[in-house]
Amino acid sequence: MSEAGPGRAADPVRLLYPAILVTSAVGIAFQIALMRVLSIGQWHHFAYMIISVAMLGFAVSGTVLALLGARIRGHEPFLFRLGAALLPLAIAGSFTASQHVPFETFELVSRPGQFWNLLWLYALLAIPFYHVSWCIALGFLMRPRQVGRVYFVNMVGSGLGAAAAVGCLFLLDPGSIAFGLGIPAASVPWPRDRRQSGFRPTRAWRMRSSFRTRR
Repeated sequence: MSEAGPGRAADPVRLLYPAILVTSAVGIAFQIALMRVLSIGQWHHFAYMIISVAMLGFAVSGTVLALLGARIRGHEPFLFRLGAALLPLAIAGSFTASQHVPFETFELVSRPGQFWNLLWLYALLAIPFYHVSWCIALGFLMRPRQVGRVYFVNMVGSGLGAAAAVGCLFLLDPGSIAFGLGIPAASVPWPRDRRQSGFRPTRAWRMRSSFRTRR
């Protein structure tokens, strides 16, 4: 089709599909590991809340990108790299912090303060999913004419991540899997714009300046 050529010319980003593949795999694997952790620590009733936790992270990320709107145009590769760089820190940090939240299922009725602990769990565990959604959504913005292909890569990555997580549950405890996912998250390829020679220290400052001038 004639649209393929202009689409590639207008959006010359390398390594985008491998980055989305790995990010999607890490996101779904982290979700499955957390479901197993909560099913052991807080009974199975709270294992399913991880689905809503993931949706919370995705919703907040989408809201932020929608509010930024046109101000992020042209900065998508840099913002993708920023989200990918923070993903392993978010996974390790949020999971470690969540283990120190004194949430007890059986005290929800007798101690209303446990609802605050539950809220803290939601906020902490949603952070990695925020970064996963951030990267995937930016992938759609960088490939507006290839949405179907981006979504296909996203689904393939999610399927591979789910299969890997289930397989690892036979060999490792779920806590180790959840924490250890920071390692593959750190291997996410960083999409780069072919029109740029590389990362420059002043790029973040120029982006901030452009945000201010467009307000």
